[in-house]
Amino acid sequence: MNYILFDGPARDQFLPFTFTRPVAEMRIGILTIREKWEKFLNTTT
Repeated sequence: MNYILFDGPARDQFLPFTFTRPVAEMRIGILTIREKWEKFLNTTT
């Protein structure tokens, strides 16, 4: 099964951080949002 993470309209609420990277690459603690989803879904990109 494939999962797709995308930046929705709420992306603008994270400016200026999202000027340089996707929302999924932002760090929340030690992991990025993408890494947290990978761990939760037990998969890798």
